[in-house]
Amino acid sequence: MTDGQEAPPLPWSGGPVFDAKPGEVKGLIVGVGGYALSPIPKYDNNGREIGFYGPDDVLQESRFGLPPPGAEQRPGYNPRNAPFGDVHINRNEHLSSVKEPYLKELAQNTGLTYTHLVNEPEFLAELRAHATPHPVNVTVARSPVAAALGLLCLACLYGLPLLRSLLRKDLWGARGKTILLRRKSEVTAP
Repeated sequence: MTDGQEAPPLPWSGGPVFDAKPGEVKGLIVGVGGYALSPIPKYDNNGREIGFYGPDDVLQESRFGLPPPGAEQRPGYNPRNAPFGDVHINRNEHLSSVKEPYLKELAQNTGLTYTHLVNEPEFLAELRAHATPHPVNVTVARSPVAAALGLLCLACLYGLPLLRSLLRKDLWGARGKTILLRRKSEVTAP
């Protein structure tokens, strides 16, 4: 699941070459996000939003590898020290949108399937059709079962006698009244 934005941006020559056999593995590339450019929130170390990324916060052009054709016409071009020139290009890399043409090309080159996330039923249908299910062994903690059994035993130990006495009305029934009456008469008797 991705919007397809690469950081740093891909060089003009394109991304890395896929050297495996396309289609050997089934899978799904899911494009997320809107088609219109939207700002990317910026957060501090405590997770609080402090604004949005600006053009100076994000690389706008890949400066790795060979410079693009025509770089020698850029201001500040120097083949040895500044092969990309000293111009800052603004390509809206600080804004987010789904890069659908790139994701479709990536899916085609790898033999995967591309879909744009629109709603849950469509996504699940695509996932079932194009993903390879495989069983996964997971460990399950048994301590909650032991704790539940222990709690049940405690409830039986303390709860059943209390419930039995309530049902017999021993606690507030006739025997309790006669004991209270006897004690009252003993106290008032000369």
